[in-house]
Amino acid sequence: MKTYDVAWIVSNCKTKSRREEYVEKLSRYIDIDIYGKCGWNSCRGSSIFQCKQRLSKRYKFMLAFENSLCKDYLTEKIFHLYRENIDIIPIVRGAPNTEEHLPNNTFVLVSDFKSPKDLAHRLKTIGGNETLYTEMLKQQHKYTASLDPNEETGIWGLCRTCQLLNNNYQSNKTVDIEKWLSGRSCISPSDL
Repeated sequence: MKTYDVAWIVSNCKTKSRREEYVEKLSRYIDIDIYGKCGWNSCRGSSIFQCKQRLSKRYKFMLAFENSLCKDYLTEKIFHLYRENIDIIPIVRGAPNTEEHLPNNTFVLVSDFKSPKDLAHRLKTIGGNETLYTEMLKQQHKYTASLDPNEETGIWGLCRTCQLLNNNYQSNKTVDIEKWLSGRSCISPSDL
């Protein structure tokens, strides 16, 4: 039985997305336990993935708040939660197009709510309704992230990218990476 509401593992305490400010406001309406360099709690002696596994046994939700709010920018914060043995619902604040990358009804998207208070109310509704919460977990278990469980650094993703780039059977598409990176793909937070 899960007895705690929300966990957040965080090591960067001041971000462009101002996620720390959003969390402070959200914590006025729902309990949030903070782990890592920016919090009072720790998962000593374990990898970040092992820590998330352990926390998923006690917490209903985990914040997956990105440093920046950029198009297509989703990191391990989210994808770790789609790996085996993680029974926790992610609360996502990140890419403006998050819904294009994650399966429906497997996460709670911050931008769907007018305020932290409204989000907290929804989390309490989901967390207080065993049927609804379990259905979201069942839906989440239909998917898995393509991460090498032995690689916490993202090297596997780079290897996979090289592999895909070298496969000639796929259609070729030229992308101006510099334009994408320097373009207006990032936004300032508007939910504070």
